[in-house]
Amino acid sequence: MLKRREQIAFNLSHLLIKLSYFAFYLRLMPERSKRLVVYGGAAFTIAVGITYTTLSIFMCTPVERGWDKSVPGTCVDSQGFLLSNAALNMVADIIVFLMPVPALWSLQREAISILPASDGLGSGLATAYTKQFPCGNAWFSPAHSPAARCELHRPSATGKG
Repeated sequence: MLKRREQIAFNLSHLLIKLSYFAFYLRLMPERSKRLVVYGGAAFTIAVGITYTTLSIFMCTPVERGWDKSVPGTCVDSQGFLLSNAALNMVADIIVFLMPVPALWSLQREAISILPASDGLGSGLATAYTKQFPCGNAWFSPAHSPAARCELHRPSATGKG
């Protein structure tokens, strides 16, 4: 399970990485209609990033409980938080990686020269999926949380399992 500071760093770094893609797309797509789509994708990504960063900070009452479990108080369900964060980050990743496809296909080039770029974007989508669920598919029985599934694949302290 990620610690609070790791969740905050994760959310902020992903937000900034995705915003760098959107900045590049603004240079790549000079048409007004395509720029509006880029701004819309950036707005969605900013909303998700700021929301989950804020939730990472304030998900416990009092806030200190997020860093010090000996402090009395309550916290939001971490499993639900992490799954919703992963799902919305995947949606943002799909937006980021699919956004330049129409611009690529509208180029006055032969399809054979555009396919490698499209293939690279497909690899980016596969990477976006696997980074969200490093221990396997998260769409399984609710009885098995992603954290528990990861525990099954980690070697034991003795090195025998």
